[in-house]
Amino acid sequence: MKPEQPSEAEAVPVALPVGTVGVVDEGTGPTVVAIHGLPGSVRDWRWLAPALTPHVRFVRLDLPGFGKTPPGDVGYDIDARGAWVAAVLEGLGLEDAVLLGHSMGGPVAASAARQSDRVRALGLVASVGTEIHVMLRRQPGVRWACYTLHAPPVARAMLPYLRRNFERTGFRNVSDDEILQACFVLARVRFGTNRANLAALRKPTLVAWASDDKLVDEPVSEKLYWAAPIGPRIRFPTGGHNIQATRASELAEALLAWIPQLG
Repeated sequence: MKPEQPSEAEAVPVALPVGTVGVVDEGTGPTVVAIHGLPGSVRDWRWLAPALTPHVRFVRLDLPGFGKTPPGDVGYDIDARGAWVAAVLEGLGLEDAVLLGHSMGGPVAASAARQSDRVRALGLVASVGTEIHVMLRRQPGVRWACYTLHAPPVARAMLPYLRRNFERTGFRNVSDDEILQACFVLARVRFGTNRANLAALRKPTLVAWASDDKLVDEPVSEKLYWAAPIGPRIRFPTGGHNIQATRASELAEALLAWIPQLG
């Protein structure tokens, strides 16, 4: 279920030591910070926001190269982007945050949670797991193509093919620059890095997914269930990949019941 209306708040560019960051900051109370997937932006959380903000401070970030955050010189691998999130938390002065990651934002959030003592708990929402998921298994050529895109002539030639593949999996209205940024990250995804970060993490972790997710298939989510540190496990029978929207009310209810237990 969804709230009646989404939050249409736009990201505000905030100058921090790490660079300019697009931020939406709503509500008061315990801090929850949200990291979107790939490609994506703060808008990916617009349905969850009104379900949470009467009770928590909900901070949404645009990752480098998306929304209002320029690419900068941030690396594309999971741990480099996790370090960037950790630096943003410090720059914003956020403490004791519950850090949420959706889809490819999940491994980034897990890395940030491992690197930052400002994170007290982690939430993985329809998250990429510890092994390759169905979207990438069905399109092995996409990751291969992503390795070739730093040369501008190659990027121009490959963009129509990449756009068709992104649109086929539901990612529409994405700019050329954001497609390229997404591909640069995809080319450097190492599932072993996510496994190692989760194994080393000692912070409570919520894992939520839907059985009918067409991008991250349920067997991957079930393995993430066991790989992540102890915490709530929520399986929705339906809701697809974007349960932060389709199941916003139920997800918010679970988070609001869990947060007070974290101490």
